[in-house]
Amino acid sequence: MDLISVIIYAFLILIVAPAVIIFIYQWLSNSPKFTKERSKIEIEKENKTFEYIKKKYKLHHTITHRSLKRIYENVDYNDEVKMKEYLIEQSYSSIYKTVKTKPKKVKSQKELKIKLTDEQKHWLNLVNIRVDALPFDFIERTYTIDSMGEEHASEYINNEFKVPKDKRKEVALSRIEGLSSIRDYIKSKGSKKLKFHYESSLKGALLYASSLGINIDKY
Repeated sequence: MDLISVIIYAFLILIVAPAVIIFIYQWLSNSPKFTKERSKIEIEKENKTFEYIKKKYKLHHTITHRSLKRIYENVDYNDEVKMKEYLIEQSYSSIYKTVKTKPKKVKSQKELKIKLTDEQKHWLNLVNIRVDALPFDFIERTYTIDSMGEEHASEYINNEFKVPKDKRKEVALSRIEGLSSIRDYIKSKGSKKLKFHYESSLKGALLYASSLGINIDKY
């Protein structure tokens, strides 16, 4: 065998033979029978994996094949942390659920129920008597809260003779504390005229107490 023949054989072995093998493999890969067999193996593998995922993570029995395939292709199903995050997000599992909390409803002032004691009802009734005494449109045209408060203070001074001298401070403080105790109720439930008469009544009580030498700064 001469040198040229050796070179030709070497060329065939090193270059042509691998190319032929590759061609044959590609031809077989594209043949219906080979493709069918390969797809069958892959499908069986996928199905086994799907069953494993469903059992391990207790997925809902209604989960679709498409959803399982999405998990299989996009998530490392052996990584429990990532799987947990994914399952919570997609709500696929009965053990990993998104915890939904209802926002706490904040009650409006109108919804707040303020229960008054009998004593508080007594002071509220006194204010309501003043509400009903004169038409409010006349009160608004004639008085401010301060000027009406001064009227009430004058009334207390004019009638203080009815109260024993050693009891006047006690009565004055009782009036202030009683009116102060219904302040929150008036603010949340009171009408415009009720608020006006309440504020002027409290103003009058404070002015009268001050006239007796009582320190009213804390009120």
